[in-house]
Order: sequence, then C-alpha cells, then structure tokens
Amino acid sequence: MSGAHDGLSFGMTLYDGALTNRWAWSGVTTWGWAAEVLTTQHSAGGPVPPPRADGKKAEDRAKLGCPCWSAVTWADGWVTRKAAGVDRVWALALDYDDGVKPLDALERWHGYERLVYTSWSHQEDRPKCRIVLPLAEPVPGPVWSGVYRKIVADEGGQIDRQVIDPSRIWFGYAVGHGGPHYARRRGGALLSLIDVALRVEDEQVAAAAKAEEDRARRAQIAAHARRQVEAMRGRGEDAAGRVRARLFATDPDLRQRVGEAAGGRVVVGPDGGRAVRKARCPACGRQSVWFGIDKGRARCDHVNTCGYGAGEGVKVIEYADGIGFSEGVL
Repeated sequence: MSGAHDGLSFGMTLYDGALTNRWAWSGVTTWGWAAEVLTTQHSAGGPVPPPRADGKKAEDRAKLGCPCWSAVTWADGWVTRKAAGVDRVWALALDYDDGVKPLDALERWHGYERLVYTSWSHQEDRPKCRIVLPLAEPVPGPVWSGVYRKIVADEGGQIDRQVIDPSRIWFGYAVGHGGPHYARRRGGALLSLIDVALRVEDEQVAAAAKAEEDRARRAQIAAHARRQVEAMRGRGEDAAGRVRARLFATDPDLRQRVGEAAGGRVVVGPDGGRAVRKARCPACGRQSVWFGIDKGRARCDHVNTCGYGAGEGVKVIEYADGIGFSEGVL
C-alpha cells in the first residue's frame, strides 16, 4: 500500500508487547513506513501469560504478547511510558468496538488519509476495528486528552472513551481469534487538529486561572477558620469542633496533607483539578482511597467489598480521624 503522503514526517513508538512500559524503538520516521508497519499482520509473540482469576481464555491472554505501538514521541529524558512524558501526538487512532464494520469506519472519515485494521477479537457478526489518521501537524501531548474528548463527542459515542491518555498503546494488526482479519488504506487530505488543540489550550488556561482563584478564596476561608479554631479552643468552646469541620471542608492544603499522611499521592486531571489517589483505607487497609483536594468526599476503589465510602462518601474530616491524623490543634 502506498500513497501521496508517504513522505510525511511521522512520530511513532513500538513495543514488543503489552506487558512492558519500555519501548523497543521510538523516533520520527515517515508515514509511508508507519503505514506499512501498521498494515503488516503479526502473530502473538513471547510466552503466554499465566491464567488470570478473571478466567480470560488462552487466546485472549496471548494477545498481550502481540506487538504494540503508539503515535507519540517523548520529551527528552523519558525512557518509560507515562502520559506526562508525551511531547507530541502524530495521529488520531480510534477504536470502533460498537458494531461498526471496518469499511464503514473508513467511510466515516472519507476524504482523509487513513487506514483501518481489524481488532484481535473481530468477527463478521461482532465487528471491531481500529482506524488511524495521520495528522497534518503533531499535537502537543498536554492538550491531547482534551482534543480526544472533543473527537469522541463529535463521533456520537460510538468509539472507545477510555483511551484519552496520550501515552496509550495500541495493539498492532495481529492474527487473533475470530476473523477474517484484514487491513485497508485509503488516500485523502491530512487531518488537522491544531485549531481544536488551540481551543483546548485556551480552555485549560481559563480553567487553571479559575481553579487558582478558587484555591486562593478557599485558602482565605481556611485561614480565617484556623484563627477561629485557635480562639475557640483557647476558650474551651464546643463550637471549635464545627469550625474544625469547616476547615477540613475548605482548606486544600490540609486535605492534601491528610492524603499524603495516609501514603496517597497527588494527581492533576486534564482540567487542572487535583485529587489524592491511593491513600490508605481505614476499612480494608489497602492503598485505594481517593478524594478531591479542593472539594469532595473520600471513597475506596473497593467500596463494593469493604464498604468504605458507600453512598455519598466519607467526609475528609472523618477520614482523617479514621487514619489517626493529627496536626497541632487539629
């Protein structure tokens, strides 16, 4: 398969399988070479992983040994796959797992340079495929999640929404169960997402500015509440408990310290919102509690088994007491 855009610069990263975060090769090549790689059928490689408790069949587990790829290049110094290390995204890749046939997926993007190949578990009566469109200009990694969300919205929800991470790897075109398997390439204009990326960047800047204003306002409220706690505790007033509760509800620095004291780590979402993840759960003991730093209640990822955070969640002040957090008058 060849086309008019074979000489287009194209960034790509290749992996020996899905069980590693270290790539076998990464760099800038040409779209023609990348398209040849993506439309060349592979067999599963490497040892088949041991059986899993979820009962996945051997052929499904063998898929994990198939060659994988991503259309990204990395910032200097990065040697393992992580979203924060993505410098540029060079293609839009979409999974159609909701009954869209591969050739119909090609037609959805009529007029653009693109290719499609069947997924590992594709069957004629249960079609699954992946379509890849090289970009006219690569998109900066930090805005890619927002760009992808807009594409998902435009596509009406028929593509996989769980792949907004720019470092996401994709399984290559492989001999899987089901079938028949095939790949096709079509020519056309290059897709440009730069205008979308610029809009997302403007939205991120605006959201970050608003978040900073909200944090400053909450910090002022928290500082006032701290002074009230000190004054009321000095007078022995019971109202100090209510002010303390207010402080836990409004002071992001305090909420962050609670999470860190429980072994959690701070993560920042695409919209700039911060949260504590993987803090210790008072109920099951696992590092699986999460809550927003700016607002919100605490929940355990294993709430269905341990019950912690069921319903509306647990107030952070109650979580702090549950893990034995104490700091000064608090």
